[in-house]
Amino acid sequence: MTEELDRAEKCGKFPHRPSDLFLKVCHDVLDTLERDPLNGVVSPSLLGSSGVIPLSIISLIPDVMRYYKQLIVNAEHEVMIATNYWEPSWASHFVHDALVELSTRHANRPTKPVVKLLFDRGSPKQVIKNHQLVLPKQWASLGIPLPEEMPNLELQVMNYHRPIMGTFHAKYMVIDRRIAILNSNNIQDRVNLEQMVHLEGPIVESFYDMSLLSWSEKLEPPPPLLTKTLSLQEQDFSQAFRDAEKRKVVMHATTSESQQTHPIGNQPLTDFTLLGAAGFVPLVVHRPHDPMPIAMVGRPAHGTPNHKDTYVPQDVAWESSFRLARKSIFIQTPDFNNAAVNPILDACRRGVHCTLYIDLGIYAS
Repeated sequence: MTEELDRAEKCGKFPHRPSDLFLKVCHDVLDTLERDPLNGVVSPSLLGSSGVIPLSIISLIPDVMRYYKQLIVNAEHEVMIATNYWEPSWASHFVHDALVELSTRHANRPTKPVVKLLFDRGSPKQVIKNHQLVLPKQWASLGIPLPEEMPNLELQVMNYHRPIMGTFHAKYMVIDRRIAILNSNNIQDRVNLEQMVHLEGPIVESFYDMSLLSWSEKLEPPPPLLTKTLSLQEQDFSQAFRDAEKRKVVMHATTSESQQTHPIGNQPLTDFTLLGAAGFVPLVVHRPHDPMPIAMVGRPAHGTPNHKDTYVPQDVAWESSFRLARKSIFIQTPDFNNAAVNPILDACRRGVHCTLYIDLGIYAS
């Protein structure tokens, strides 16, 4: 087994040797690439990587989207946004306003930032072609600014779905090929408690690669940094943590946006914030730390209902983690489905302490 773990370590670009548990899961995940090297929607060389997490958010959707806005308006070159569901909403107005402000900031600069927005809104046309460009004439009805509102940036919008049930479920953003944001919420109005993490370091290349593979179609215009070679290994990560502290301060100072000109979604109180709430800390700036091993385990979308293809990196990583756990398992999810029930029961029978925070109202088994 040691030899197999050594091979798994060599397949990744880790800053140090990960734990045996980590490498065992990676070993099982890597086996799934024998059938299809892009089974995880990322190039195999970028599956095993590293990075730092300067900041996390545990809060309502508006607080996550305020952070999106901060990063977007300060972008220099390009922004890649991916979400499952997008709707004109209090949540999407943060992106709308950020794009307009980004354009204004670049009014007297020689180059225009390039923005790609990818979401999933099922369309009959996707029976023929899964990726459908969304034309500017449709943007206003979606709460996306029109080209004349942002003349100093280039925006391209893509709708991606695999009928019938092949939902594009990813929720992330990449800024200037330097920052990646991974979050649990769609860009819509829901009164859910959500989570977001800010990542920097080589793992951002994995997110960037995933965004390009998911886009799939021609990039017009291409992102300015597409052909650049970035020295991420030499990045000053201490600056990332200092920047995170500054953003936390700014976030607390910018929570009074007017609702008068923006649509509110189909649930009440979706403009709420937990910033400043007594006894609750929604923005967590982490202590500076060295880059840590990270594995990017995704899965392609499947359109066929009730498909049995679970031999993909994401599913195998979960199954392997359940099977290899020796002390404890903690899961927090609104959707605890049948596939996870037996592995959790098996872990309990082995004496593993399993804690589940689940929502019985959403597809729970």
